[in-house]
Amino acid sequence: MKYKIKKFFIQFKGFSKKKIEGIDSICRMPYLNKMDQFASELPIHKYKDQILQLICENPIVMITGEPGSGKTTQIPQYLLESSDLPRILKSSKLKIAITQPRRVAAIAMARRVSYERKCGLGKEVGYSIRFEDCTSSKTQIKYMTDGVLLREALQDNQLSRYSVVILDEAHERSLDTDILLGLLKQVVQLRKDFRLVVTSATLDIELFQNYLGNCPLIQIEGRQYEVEVLHSAVKSDLRVEFAVNAAIRIHLHEGLGDVLVFLTGSEECEKACRVCFDTLQKLVAKGKPVPSMMILPLYGAMPSEEQSKVFKPCPEDTRKVIFSTNIAETSLTINGIGFVIDCGYIKQKAYNPRTGLDALMVTPISKQQAKQRAGRAGRTQEGKCFRLYSESFFEEQMAESAVAEIKRVNLSSTILTLKALDIRDVINFGFIEPPDHEALLMAHKQLFLIGALDEDGSITELGRSLASLPLEPTYSRCLIASLIFKSYSEMLSLVAMLSTENIWQNVPKMDLENTENAKQAQLQFIDKSGDHVTYLKVFDSWRDNEYSEAWCYENFINARALRQARDIRGQLKTMIKNFRISGLPEEKLYNELMEKKALSSDSSIRLRLALCFGFYMNAARAVSYGQEGSYLSVSDGTMLHVDKQSSISILGKYPPWIIYTHLSGSTLSHGSLKVLSKIRSEWIEDLTPKLSQANLERLVGLQKQKRPREPSINEEKEAEDPAIKVNQARERYLKRKVKNDT
Repeated sequence: MKYKIKKFFIQFKGFSKKKIEGIDSICRMPYLNKMDQFASELPIHKYKDQILQLICENPIVMITGEPGSGKTTQIPQYLLESSDLPRILKSSKLKIAITQPRRVAAIAMARRVSYERKCGLGKEVGYSIRFEDCTSSKTQIKYMTDGVLLREALQDNQLSRYSVVILDEAHERSLDTDILLGLLKQVVQLRKDFRLVVTSATLDIELFQNYLGNCPLIQIEGRQYEVEVLHSAVKSDLRVEFAVNAAIRIHLHEGLGDVLVFLTGSEECEKACRVCFDTLQKLVAKGKPVPSMMILPLYGAMPSEEQSKVFKPCPEDTRKVIFSTNIAETSLTINGIGFVIDCGYIKQKAYNPRTGLDALMVTPISKQQAKQRAGRAGRTQEGKCFRLYSESFFEEQMAESAVAEIKRVNLSSTILTLKALDIRDVINFGFIEPPDHEALLMAHKQLFLIGALDEDGSITELGRSLASLPLEPTYSRCLIASLIFKSYSEMLSLVAMLSTENIWQNVPKMDLENTENAKQAQLQFIDKSGDHVTYLKVFDSWRDNEYSEAWCYENFINARALRQARDIRGQLKTMIKNFRISGLPEEKLYNELMEKKALSSDSSIRLRLALCFGFYMNAARAVSYGQEGSYLSVSDGTMLHVDKQSSISILGKYPPWIIYTHLSGSTLSHGSLKVLSKIRSEWIEDLTPKLSQANLERLVGLQKQKRPREPSINEEKEAEDPAIKVNQARERYLKRKVKNDT
């Protein structure tokens, strides 16, 4: 989405001459495109020889430096141009992998380096992200998300195709980066022709160096201009409005420089764009002079072509204002930023392993993150950072660093990946920081329940198949079940839809007319069986309307989410078509239903049957005393409540049995069932006994065979002689009596 204010060339009133000249300079000069900046001007250039020497001499090297110093773009080129490294590694053609925590960063960096090397993207320089590969046999510098490299390790646990792996942005401590650190430490020990480089803007140097065997460290001094930091405490629930007002004040009263605003999530970014556009239009309607502004959102779920707009230079006479999530904190460097507005919060995933509740919570950022955000304003000029929180909030309520992702997410996919890499003892795997023990136990249990692990915690044939798909194991399990229930095409569409962001367009509650229109438009898709078939109806209707974006807008559907789902579906289709697994429990149920002629041609029933084999542990029955929308979980008897936005809740018809795929909320203590469907109890009656068969200690290899202790001779006599027991009881009574008397 892009908003642009009509250009005005009107002299401002009430400004000093200096400030008028500053604003006029915006109108007279286009911003410089830093893509044309010579690499020799980057701070990292003077460290080139030192970096190459250390990498040639050491298997592991750490490099830290400010964002924009050139680490991510220049180090791979230095290595590729080195004459010594190929000789030392005995490789005639180096292949270098650079990981990024976010896909937008992988794409942006690949484009930048291909531009610098004057080669087509996907040739010498390319990128690979989930469901998208832009590389060729000629690619030597390959940018990728850390998850993609982890999946490549499943096929080749020594990553023999790469001579050098660069783990970038290690300080973000993404889940996949932490796992890769442990795996790559092993690769370094096994391969003499391999180098590992760990780079970051800021990190806990002592923690990483101890973990990596006191490897050498290079600290690059960035070219950082002075940034003035200003604090102003505002109510957290008004951060969007205050952030927009601050951006407009900067636009009207400050000099040269684009504005970067940090908010918590995509909804806030889109809302800020609307509010900013409306506010400026009101100023124009009152006859006030407003210079041209380009307003852009930036967040991870956006398509890459939309994200790339923030890197393009503004038209002449225009200031760029970007409303971004933490994606612009360190992963991306946007040139021309002179002002930063920091709301002080972040939307962060958290997971309760005991209940399976996923929460997306708004929490304060860390001090380290606050400093990173402020630094974005000082890369190319002296800047200002406006913090929408007090100095005491910064000092007293912000932690020094953010909590690593491995400590706050569902670990089932990670455990399955490690098991597929033949790492049996996952509990003692070399994590840089071990995850929560309960989270490890619950992840093993979930994998056992879907058949990915056997009773001893060893990976099964089914588990290896599930690990080969870039999905949560439960979704992969549903896909395999759908092959047997002949609902493969429908399940592909559903899993793709469940793997994207919210498919419904967000309409502000204050916009009463559009809120009602959105409800009416969405009612046409709602299916009485539940949300899963409802999602499928949306996708099928979009396809029948030739993937029209206009149709999405008319029906208040998120067009971006549907496009992403279509791409995911296409990739999954090629991955799963050759799967052939026998001996699965769904085969028995399928044959029984066919013999009874109880399996109709209704695709909805077949789809929900397949869902049961990935999520039967999420089945629940209605509360018997008639509380509408309240259910008891079959796994632990927890009371659950249906979300008001669910299809079943909207129709007001609550079935006796349901199965859900999403239990989420804004806190870890309470959540609601977001996506659920009606099922029959007989569909899961052969599956639920497995819920009580999971021996957690045996699954994780902690169970010790305890020999029963043989009783002593005296104990045997005591057990046989009642008189002895009576005397012992009498002695205990007398002792208590004496104690009470005293």
